Amino acid sequence: MRLKQIKPQKGITKEKARLLARLKADGSVFKSNTDYVVSYDSSNLQEIQRTSSDISKVYGLRVKILRHRSGKNPQKLLYKMFVRSKLMYEDLLLYGKYRSENWEVPTEILNAIIDIKREFLRTFFEDEGTVLKNEIRLYSINKIGLTKIQELLREFEIESVIRGGFGLKRNVHAISIGKKQERAKFSSLIGFLSEEKNRKLSNFLSG
Repeated sequence: MRLKQIKPQKGITKEKARLLARLKADGSVFKSNTDYVVSYDSSNLQEIQRTSSDISKVYGLRVKILRHRSGKNPQKLLYKMFVRSKLMYEDLLLYGKYRSENWEVPTEILNAIIDIKREFLRTFFEDEGTVLKNEIRLYSINKIGLTKIQELLREFEIESVIRGGFGLKRNVHAISIGKKQERAKFSSLIGFLSEEKNRKLSNFLSG
């Protein structure tokens, strides 16, 4: 079988930072027998298209997009973006683990320039973050991973705490940005990818 060639990789770009955050927050990178698959599901077509564009720019690969029903809620329709590529799969594995319980913030992100760190955080919070009236939360069962996200936030002088006990099994942790001045810093220095979440945060801050 002929391998699909990918573009030469030259460090971390904004597109690659977004892609790594997306896949670690809410995507899949896996091998099944001789099949190497990278996928991402979302109800938001704009985010699916953004991720597909990032894959095209970073790896030069074409992405397939399908619609399917959610396994958790059959009434809900999702978009599924996926690509099969051994070379892309192998490159992504250079940046650590991707499973919900053990995803890692890549060293390349931790050592990157501030704009790259911003793009990684913005994307991660877009996927796993929630905007509440008096708080921004980022959920994960991976507490170690959250401590690395917290380290990145500190580089923007944004203070946060990690709390546990969320979810049905009480095994979910959350980064909490509660103080208004810290949420305002997040809004001005990082923000979200979607206008919807940015607008919601802005409304709560001005209320």
